[in-house]
Amino acid sequence: MSKETLIHEPVVASITVDCSRRGEPSRSTSSEFDRISAGLQAICDPSQDHLFIIFGRAHKVVPTRPADCSKGSLWRPAADGGGEAQIVLQRVDQPAQRVRLDYKLARASGEGSTSGWLTADCNPTTILAGNNVHPATIADPEIGDIRAYPSSDLTVVRKMHRLGFNLLEDLCQQVMNTDAPLFHPDTRALIDTSDLHLIRVQWCAYLPTPDVPRFLQRLTALTGHHIGRGRGLIHLADHLGFSFEPHKHDHKKTDDLTGVTLKKKHGNKPLWSLVFYDKQKRIADMKQGKTLVPSEIATIRENVRFDITAHSEGIIAIAKTARNRLRRLLKSGIVRPGKRIGSSGSSAERSRRRHGGWSAQS
Repeated sequence: MSKETLIHEPVVASITVDCSRRGEPSRSTSSEFDRISAGLQAICDPSQDHLFIIFGRAHKVVPTRPADCSKGSLWRPAADGGGEAQIVLQRVDQPAQRVRLDYKLARASGEGSTSGWLTADCNPTTILAGNNVHPATIADPEIGDIRAYPSSDLTVVRKMHRLGFNLLEDLCQQVMNTDAPLFHPDTRALIDTSDLHLIRVQWCAYLPTPDVPRFLQRLTALTGHHIGRGRGLIHLADHLGFSFEPHKHDHKKTDDLTGVTLKKKHGNKPLWSLVFYDKQKRIADMKQGKTLVPSEIATIRENVRFDITAHSEGIIAIAKTARNRLRRLLKSGIVRPGKRIGSSGSSAERSRRRHGGWSAQS
């Protein structure tokens, strides 16, 4: 049984793709770049009524509406042959549960360039569980093993990070009615080993409180409190090295706070974003309340939602801290070279776990 309390939230990752037909089979008539572009365009085609099966659940494409293009699927082509895809899918049995996938495909600039980039932005928990209120994780398809803390399990984390690319290949194969791979074998190897450029990674936790609005009010009062510095005044958040931004309903005449954002920067580059907010109000704004089960309703009612986002520079800082800690563990003798930290069970069982499939658990 999973004991996880951290939720995997949106992951933004990028990979390099080949714009030439170099290394493609002789029968191939398109490059990797062209295949991805054609697949994204076909998925977003408003004239087609596509039905996709994602982790055993049927999903339909939500078309765009002229009044609001932000809520439906669309393809914005670019002059270089790439473009941006906004894919919104709704579950057939739960139309209010939606999955949003964003992709950007672009060629590298420069004369004679034969490479480009594919950037994927998706929410693993929403894809796996429908709602992102409780954690979703990965289970072994053979023994049904659930990791107790998947947010810190390297195998699970890697699969979460590459989910956007794996899902894109699956959707393209379904829309093209083929089992031919979307990615070149070299690109597939990079995806499978999680050799990706992570642009942004987010996690979520809950802070229990008997009164969510009061918690947000007090937190905002504390971080926004003025203190003296020299002959001037600054916010306490400024003293702690954060920028400070309270949230209110823009469309409602009320002083009620819905959240507060704290951001940490290194120069002009963001490191971390910390957002405390009322998930119940967010659910109401998104009109997703009818999709929640009683346990999810209780969670958002009795807790403040806390989103932690690591931006590119912050991810580098996490990696450096982990490497330094590993060096100290090796030097102290607690960990020996070649030993897997936190490994357990027989080698056969660990092998089965490494080749596990996808499963959601709320």
